[in-house]
Amino acid sequence: MSKYNPLTKWLRNNDDDTITLSTSAIQTIIESELPVSAYAYTAWWANDLSHSQGRSWLEAGYSVTNASQVSSTHKVIFSKKDKTKKHTHPAGVIKKKREVVTKHQVAKITVQFDSNETLLLDGYTFFRTPFIIYKKDLPSPFLEYKRHTVDNLLKKKHYLSLRHTIERGYPQFLHKNIQNFMRYLVQNNDHFFRRFLNKNGTDDFCHYGLTDENMFYKKGLYLYHYEGEVVYIGRCRDNYHSRFNINYGKIHPINCYKEGQATNTRMNSLMNRYGEKIKIFLCPLTSDDEICTSEKVLIDRFKPKWNLSR
Repeated sequence: MSKYNPLTKWLRNNDDDTITLSTSAIQTIIESELPVSAYAYTAWWANDLSHSQGRSWLEAGYSVTNASQVSSTHKVIFSKKDKTKKHTHPAGVIKKKREVVTKHQVAKITVQFDSNETLLLDGYTFFRTPFIIYKKDLPSPFLEYKRHTVDNLLKKKHYLSLRHTIERGYPQFLHKNIQNFMRYLVQNNDHFFRRFLNKNGTDDFCHYGLTDENMFYKKGLYLYHYEGEVVYIGRCRDNYHSRFNINYGKIHPINCYKEGQATNTRMNSLMNRYGEKIKIFLCPLTSDDEICTSEKVLIDRFKPKWNLSR
């Protein structure tokens, strides 16, 4: 199995004709670092089925169109090989797309969007931004995690307290892959598996993302607005695309574990439950110092309930 298979799956779950991902975003998707050659040689990004990385996007229906620029921009542009079917919608409205609905898939949620809608918090102007929920009620992927043996996982600080219990109660799994152990626990209705997961690790999740490409590579503050109040304020020092479309927007197996980023599972779970009534607002800023300071000030002042209930 190629380590680039997650990229294939990620691209297949997107309907955009053109997708731009930073190399760091790709590393997040595949849960592994790209090799040095990916930055040194244009040929690494060739649309060539003989290479595992090339197959990962070609089999998803995309090709790389800026191979010669990746080393300098650290951004990769994937374009659909067949662009004969393109759809446009009136500005300001994200239309619902007809899809075959399966057990864990629903049609895209329509989001009415007013580009002039803003919120002013202590002198900071937040602009409402559009997003799409592509799929809802997806089961937690924690059973897909297989990066470590149980013994290696227990060496991490998050799981040190579990070693004694496992050595006494489950010694036969100590040198087995963690995926095998977790599946055994779940199949036998043994709730010990929850000790490896964060608070929201077993929740149902969704796949969502921002759609305004003009905001993708900006950074700053953001907030969630739900039923008339600001319920969450956060900061983003890399870019909004990575924060929402990569991290919050799609849950990877490692996110469900205590060593993963618990905020990702928490915010995605909330979006899955309340997304049809949530509004996302962005406040682009350029200074990292201002981003950090203003986030703290605004949280202290407005005390959003989703910030306080971590």
